[in-house]
Amino acid sequence: MRARALLSPLAVLLTLLCYGCATTLPPAAVAMDDQFAAGQVHATQLLLLPTEVQIALFNEAGPAPQSLELEVSRAASAILENATRRALEGQGYPVAGVLTWDGAAQLRDGRRVQALDAEGMALLYGAVAQGQAPPPEVLAAAQSATGADAVLFLAASGQDIPGESTGEKVAKGIFIGLFIAVIAIALIASHHSGGSRAAGIGRGAGSAVAGAARVGASVHVAMPSGVVAGALRPVIVPLPVGHVHTAACNIFLGIHDGLLYAPAPAPAPELAGKSGLGVSMRLVSLHDARMLWSADQFAEGSPREADFVRALGVHLARALPAAR
Repeated sequence: MRARALLSPLAVLLTLLCYGCATTLPPAAVAMDDQFAAGQVHATQLLLLPTEVQIALFNEAGPAPQSLELEVSRAASAILENATRRALEGQGYPVAGVLTWDGAAQLRDGRRVQALDAEGMALLYGAVAQGQAPPPEVLAAAQSATGADAVLFLAASGQDIPGESTGEKVAKGIFIGLFIAVIAIALIASHHSGGSRAAGIGRGAGSAVAGAARVGASVHVAMPSGVVAGALRPVIVPLPVGHVHTAACNIFLGIHDGLLYAPAPAPAPELAGKSGLGVSMRLVSLHDARMLWSADQFAEGSPREADFVRALGVHLARALPAAR
């Protein structure tokens, strides 16, 4: 009886805590292909594109050292990718393989195959990032080498400034939810218009998500200047002394050691004085290049906090309907 008596207050507490967390993670902006939504088109095996995350850090004196930004961006990228992958598999979407920037794919059975060359990889990534159809021969090569039938794009961008931690914001959310019943408002990053191409996607891990804007819009994904109207050219940038090209490099995208070498974009005015993270996911069919599903979301919180990044990735991935 005592255990049962203790369980009820504990359940109430957990419910309140979850409510507080929910106020920081409003519904995502989702778009879906009609046939995919109706279960007439399926995605049974996913191929993951390299995850891009860019975090801008600030301290009381201004921008933090770039080395710290890179460290935080890489950590957030790993957390976001792992959380998203687990959530997708929980939704019934097994991951057939993960592409690296040079076009190689690490398959689920441990084998590593060269699915695409660097140029093909840049064409695939550039098209998916901008919501355009990749060349049919690139799709066919990726599908043949990996056995996947859809490719998943995942990118995120955000900033961390001195101030409240996510935990403090969640605690405030619980208080407000209990006593004032305020509904949290989602700030969603704006979608690019008409396939227009932006300039660089910033230093660090180089994500492609712009700042927060109106509710219901989707996340803008910019591309490096090397990808222009489907015609590729190497991006010439100064590299560290002793740099050696590896699988984490793509000269057509200007990516080296998994980092994008490009000018840092100006922060969105809506982010002034706020910490937050915007995440974009896109699922594209390798059969016919159609966009099956996309989800975009911006949430306030510190991208340096693993729990916040993990929760946002899981929350967004679960907006994908369970596999049928």
